[in-house]
Amino acid sequence: MGQANLINLVINIAGTASVVATAIFTAFAARSARISADAAKASADASQRTMEVAERPWLGVVVNETFVEYRVDRPVFLVTVKNFGSLPAYLIGHKISSCVAGAPPGLPAFTTVMDDAGVLNPGEGRVLSLPSEATISMEDWNRYRAAQTKLFVWFEISYRDPLLKLHRYAAIFAGEGTLTPPFKWWPNNDNYIYSD
Repeated sequence: MGQANLINLVINIAGTASVVATAIFTAFAARSARISADAAKASADASQRTMEVAERPWLGVVVNETFVEYRVDRPVFLVTVKNFGSLPAYLIGHKISSCVAGAPPGLPAFTTVMDDAGVLNPGEGRVLSLPSEATISMEDWNRYRAAQTKLFVWFEISYRDPLLKLHRYAAIFAGEGTLTPPFKWWPNNDNYIYSD
Protein backbone atom coordinates (compact mmCIF):
# COMPACT_ATOMS: atom_id res chain seq x y z
CA MET A 1 0.00 0.00 0.00
CA GLY A 2 1.42 3.29 -0.99
CA GLN A 3 1.70 6.37 1.13
CA ALA A 4 -1.09 8.11 -0.82
CA ASN A 5 -3.46 5.20 -0.25
CA LEU A 6 -2.62 5.19 3.44
CA ILE A 7 -3.34 8.92 3.70
CA ASN A 8 -6.67 8.43 1.86
CA LEU A 9 -7.56 5.53 4.20
CA VAL A 10 -6.78 7.65 7.27
CA ILE A 11 -8.81 10.55 5.83
CA ASN A 12 -11.76 8.18 5.11
CA ILE A 13 -11.60 6.69 8.60
CA ALA A 14 -11.37 10.15 10.15
CA GLY A 15 -14.28 11.36 8.00
CA THR A 16 -16.41 8.35 8.93
CA ALA A 17 -15.54 8.78 12.60
CA SER A 18 -16.45 12.45 12.35
CA VAL A 19 -19.82 11.60 10.76
CA VAL A 20 -20.50 8.95 13.43
CA ALA A 21 -19.48 11.34 16.23
CA THR A 22 -21.70 14.07 14.76
CA ALA A 23 -24.64 11.65 14.51
CA ILE A 24 -24.15 10.52 18.12
CA PHE A 25 -23.84 14.13 19.32
CA THR A 26 -26.96 15.12 17.34
CA ALA A 27 -28.94 12.21 18.84
CA PHE A 28 -27.87 13.17 22.37
CA ALA A 29 -28.65 16.83 21.69
CA ALA A 30 -32.11 15.94 20.32
CA ARG A 31 -32.79 13.71 23.35
CA SER A 32 -31.70 16.49 25.72
CA ALA A 33 -33.90 18.97 23.85
CA ARG A 34 -36.90 16.57 24.16
CA ILE A 35 -36.27 16.12 27.88
CA SER A 36 -36.01 19.90 28.33
CA ALA A 37 -39.19 20.46 26.29
CA ASP A 38 -41.08 17.81 28.29
CA ALA A 39 -39.94 19.38 31.56
CA ALA A 40 -40.96 22.84 30.35
CA LYS A 41 -44.38 21.52 29.29
CA ALA A 42 -44.90 19.78 32.64
CA SER A 43 -43.96 22.99 34.45
CA ALA A 44 -46.32 25.03 32.25
CA ASP A 45 -49.13 22.51 32.84
CA ALA A 46 -48.61 22.68 36.62
CA SER A 47 -48.62 26.48 36.49
CA GLN A 48 -51.81 26.41 34.40
CA ARG A 49 -53.55 24.09 36.88
CA THR A 50 -52.48 26.29 39.79
CA MET A 51 -53.76 29.38 37.99
CA GLU A 52 -57.06 27.65 37.14
CA VAL A 53 -57.63 26.86 40.82
CA ALA A 54 -56.53 30.28 42.08
CA GLU A 55 -57.91 32.41 39.25
CA ARG A 56 -61.50 31.24 38.87
CA PRO A 57 -64.91 31.80 40.37
CA TRP A 58 -65.76 29.80 43.52
CA LEU A 59 -69.43 29.88 44.47
CA GLY A 60 -70.74 29.20 47.93
CA VAL A 61 -74.06 29.65 49.69
CA VAL A 62 -74.90 31.89 52.60
CA VAL A 63 -78.10 30.89 54.42
CA ASN A 64 -80.54 33.81 54.49
CA GLU A 65 -82.40 35.15 57.50
CA THR A 66 -85.53 33.54 56.06
CA PHE A 67 -84.41 30.30 54.48
CA VAL A 68 -87.66 28.55 53.62
CA GLU A 69 -91.27 29.48 52.93
CA TYR A 70 -94.17 27.15 52.19
CA ARG A 71 -96.10 28.10 49.06
CA VAL A 72 -99.06 26.08 47.75
CA ASP A 73 -97.67 22.52 47.84
CA ARG A 74 -93.92 22.89 48.13
CA PRO A 75 -91.26 24.75 50.04
CA VAL A 76 -89.39 27.60 48.40
CA PHE A 77 -85.84 28.14 49.60
CA LEU A 78 -84.15 31.52 49.70
CA VAL A 79 -80.39 31.27 49.47
CA THR A 80 -77.70 33.81 48.81
CA VAL A 81 -75.20 32.52 46.28
CA LYS A 82 -71.89 34.34 46.66
CA ASN A 83 -68.80 34.37 44.45
CA PHE A 84 -65.79 33.88 46.73
CA GLY A 85 -63.40 33.57 43.76
CA SER A 86 -61.37 36.06 41.79
CA LEU A 87 -63.19 35.89 38.43
CA PRO A 88 -66.84 36.37 37.40
CA ALA A 89 -69.22 33.40 37.46
CA TYR A 90 -71.98 32.97 34.88
CA LEU A 91 -74.96 31.31 36.59
CA ILE A 92 -76.58 28.84 34.22
CA GLY A 93 -78.76 26.51 36.25
CA HIS A 94 -79.80 24.98 39.53
CA LYS A 95 -81.55 21.95 40.91
CA ILE A 96 -83.12 21.64 44.30
CA SER A 97 -85.22 19.09 46.09
CA SER A 98 -86.38 18.43 49.63
CA CYS A 99 -88.14 15.94 51.80
CA VAL A 100 -89.57 15.65 55.29
CA ALA A 101 -88.07 12.62 57.04
CA GLY A 102 -86.34 11.45 60.18
CA ALA A 103 -83.07 10.87 58.31
CA PRO A 104 -81.92 11.64 54.77
CA PRO A 105 -83.13 8.86 52.46
CA GLY A 106 -80.27 9.39 50.01
CA LEU A 107 -79.76 11.88 47.25
CA PRO A 108 -82.86 12.22 45.09
CA ALA A 109 -82.85 12.13 41.32
CA PHE A 110 -83.66 15.71 40.48
CA THR A 111 -83.36 17.67 37.28
CA THR A 112 -81.45 20.81 36.47
CA VAL A 113 -83.52 23.93 35.87
CA MET A 114 -81.71 25.95 33.26
CA ASP A 115 -81.85 29.64 33.84
CA ASP A 116 -79.84 32.69 33.02
CA ALA A 117 -79.41 34.30 36.40
CA GLY A 118 -76.67 36.52 35.05
CA VAL A 119 -73.14 37.22 36.18
CA LEU A 120 -71.83 37.14 39.75
CA ASN A 121 -68.71 39.27 40.03
CA PRO A 122 -66.04 38.48 42.65
CA GLY A 123 -67.33 39.24 46.15
CA GLU A 124 -70.91 39.69 44.89
CA GLY A 125 -73.87 37.76 46.26
CA ARG A 126 -77.38 37.28 44.92
CA VAL A 127 -80.53 36.00 46.59
CA LEU A 128 -82.13 33.17 44.64
CA SER A 129 -85.67 31.98 45.29
CA LEU A 130 -85.61 28.26 44.50
CA PRO A 131 -88.85 26.24 44.61
CA SER A 132 -88.26 22.62 45.56
CA GLU A 133 -88.83 20.09 42.81
CA ALA A 134 -90.52 17.77 45.31
CA THR A 135 -93.93 18.50 46.73
CA ILE A 136 -94.54 18.30 50.47
CA SER A 137 -98.04 17.86 51.84
CA MET A 138 -99.49 20.36 54.28
CA GLU A 139 -99.64 17.54 56.86
CA ASP A 140 -95.90 16.85 56.52
CA TRP A 141 -95.19 20.58 56.57
CA ASN A 142 -97.12 20.97 59.82
CA ARG A 143 -95.24 17.99 61.33
CA TYR A 144 -91.99 19.70 60.38
CA ARG A 145 -93.13 23.04 61.84
CA ALA A 146 -94.01 21.22 65.09
CA ALA A 147 -90.40 19.87 65.16
CA GLN A 148 -91.67 16.27 64.89
CA THR A 149 -89.45 15.57 61.89
CA LYS A 150 -86.62 17.12 59.86
CA LEU A 151 -86.65 18.91 56.54
CA PHE A 152 -83.77 17.94 54.25
CA VAL A 153 -82.76 20.17 51.35
CA TRP A 154 -80.45 19.18 48.50
CA PHE A 155 -79.33 21.70 45.96
CA GLU A 156 -76.77 22.24 43.25
CA ILE A 157 -75.81 25.45 41.47
CA SER A 158 -74.21 25.22 37.99
CA TYR A 159 -72.05 28.01 36.62
CA ARG A 160 -69.35 28.73 34.07
CA ASP A 161 -66.09 30.62 34.39
CA PRO A 162 -64.93 33.21 31.79
CA LEU A 163 -63.35 30.39 29.75
CA LEU A 164 -66.79 28.66 29.71
CA LYS A 165 -65.66 25.72 31.85
CA LEU A 166 -68.59 24.23 33.78
CA HIS A 167 -68.43 24.18 37.60
CA ARG A 168 -70.92 23.01 40.24
CA TYR A 169 -71.51 23.68 43.90
CA ALA A 170 -73.77 21.35 45.89
CA ALA A 171 -74.82 20.93 49.50
CA ILE A 172 -77.40 19.37 51.75
CA PHE A 173 -79.04 21.16 54.67
CA ALA A 174 -81.24 19.88 57.48
CA GLY A 175 -83.66 21.86 59.60
CA GLU A 176 -85.78 20.96 62.60
CA GLY A 177 -89.00 22.95 62.74
CA THR A 178 -87.48 26.29 61.84
CA LEU A 179 -87.92 28.62 58.89
CA THR A 180 -84.76 30.53 59.72
CA PRO A 181 -81.22 29.56 60.66
CA PRO A 182 -79.82 27.52 62.30
CA PHE A 183 -80.35 25.28 59.32
CA LYS A 184 -77.31 23.03 59.51
CA TRP A 185 -75.08 21.22 57.08
CA TRP A 186 -75.92 17.54 57.21
CA PRO A 187 -74.04 15.84 58.79
CA ASN A 188 -70.93 17.97 58.26
CA ASN A 189 -69.10 19.90 55.59
CA ASP A 190 -67.14 16.91 54.32
CA ASN A 191 -69.71 14.20 53.61
CA TYR A 192 -72.52 15.78 51.60
CA ILE A 193 -71.03 18.71 49.77
CA TYR A 194 -68.92 19.14 46.67
CA SER A 195 -67.55 21.90 44.53
CA ASP A 196 -65.78 21.38 41.23
